[in-house]
Amino acid sequence: SCEGLAKEVAKCLAASACVQGGGDARECLRRGEVEECDALRATYAQCRRGQLDARSRIRGNKGH
Repeated sequence: SCEGLAKEVAKCLAASACVQGGGDARECLRRGEVEECDALRATYAQCRRGQLDARSRIRGNKGH
């Protein structure tokens, strides 16, 4: 499951300057103000895609 990655992304967003300054996390992401979380978000998205792929569901996600 990608639950651990989801928690890491949430922590990263909560610690970002945009959200710390009172901004909404979703709005900060839309405006592209949370670049420090981009790598984590990409890894999480890849994990989620892997859950939908029938071959990956049988073998499991790579590296997780």
